[in-house]
Amino acid sequence: MEYYGAFDSGTLIGEIGIRPDRQHICFFFVDGRYQRLGVGTGLFRFVRQLYPKGTITLNSAPYGFPFYKAIGFQQTGAEQTVSGIRFTPMAFIESTEEQEKGNMKEYHLITLREQPGLMDGAAEWYHSKWGVPKEAYLECMASYLNGETENGWYLCLDGERIVGGMGVIDNDFHNRKDLSPNVCAVFVEEDHRGKGIAGRLLDLTVEDMRNKGVSPLYLVTDHTGFYERYGWEFFCMVQGDGEPEMSRMYIHR
Repeated sequence: MEYYGAFDSGTLIGEIGIRPDRQHICFFFVDGRYQRLGVGTGLFRFVRQLYPKGTITLNSAPYGFPFYKAIGFQQTGAEQTVSGIRFTPMAFIESTEEQEKGNMKEYHLITLREQPGLMDGAAEWYHSKWGVPKEAYLECMASYLNGETENGWYLCLDGERIVGGMGVIDNDFHNRKDLSPNVCAVFVEEDHRGKGIAGRLLDLTVEDMRNKGVSPLYLVTDHTGFYERYGWEFFCMVQGDGEPEMSRMYIHR
C-alpha cells in the first residue's frame, strides 16, 4: 500500500492510500474542517498523475458516492453489504481523445457571434433554465454582438436545438466585485449530460476570452470536483446577493 497526504502548515488534513498492483484506492479521508475545499480532489488528481493509465477502482460508502461521481468515477456494480457495511463498486476510466471526439461528433460548439440569429432563442433558453428575465440576457447578448463588450456567450447545438451553454458577465450576483469577469449560466440539458459538453464549453470559453486578452476568469458554484477536471481551482468563498449561505468561487488562470 502507498499513502499520500495533504497538509496545512504541517498538519495532516487528508490522506489517500492505493494498492499499486491493482490501482485500487483502499483508503481516502479528508478532515471535516477541510471538506468542500478541493482537498480530496487534489489528492486524487495527484494519485492520477502517478498512475496516469488504466482504471482506478474503489468501493464507496453511501455518503461518499456523490463526491466520487463528481470527480469522474462511475458505478461498476450493484450496492453490496459486507459485515453490515454498504458499499458501491466504482471505477475511474480516463476518457481517450478518440472517445471524447466520438461523444462530441454530433454536436456543434459556437460563439453567439458566429450565429447572431440565435440571440432571441438563446435568451429564451437561458431564461427557461435559470429564471433570470429574458430581457436581461438579451441586453447582455446585444452588448456582446454590438462589440460593446467582449464578455461572450457560448452554445452547444444538437442540430438546431440548444443543448448546452454558458456566458461571461462582469459579476454573477455576489459581493466580490473585484473578481471579474465571471462565467455564468452553465447548463447542459439532462438528456445530453455525461458526453463532455460542459467541459468543451468551458475550454472554448477560456480560450476565446484569453485570445481577447481576458484572463483570469472566475466562476461561482456549489459543486466540488467537477470544475477541477478542466483546470479551475477553488479560490475563496463569496456571499451571493440575497443568499443565506456562502458560495464557492473558482478561478481559471
